[in-house]
Amino acid sequence: MGDLARVLARFDLTADLRWMDQDGGVVSSSLSERGRDNVASWHAEVPAAEPESVLISGYITVLDQFAGVAKVKTGVSKNQRRIQSSSVMAI
Repeated sequence: MGDLARVLARFDLTADLRWMDQDGGVVSSSLSERGRDNVASWHAEVPAAEPESVLISGYITVLDQFAGVAKVKTGVSKNQRRIQSSSVMAI
């Protein structure tokens, strides 16, 4: 569910929104319980993306937990591949 809809549902609130359109007119909208239910059903239909897995053989030369990066030396070449730590799986 969207963040706004989730917070509104948690506290059982309704959001009344107003903004100016391109021509300077005021546009308004309301996100009620029915709207929150619609948002929840839209998000329920969207499948979660599967994380991409890549098998890399080599030596870890840098493991930076704060930046979320690991550098792996593969084979005898000096090429290094930068990967996100969320992609690194413990063996």
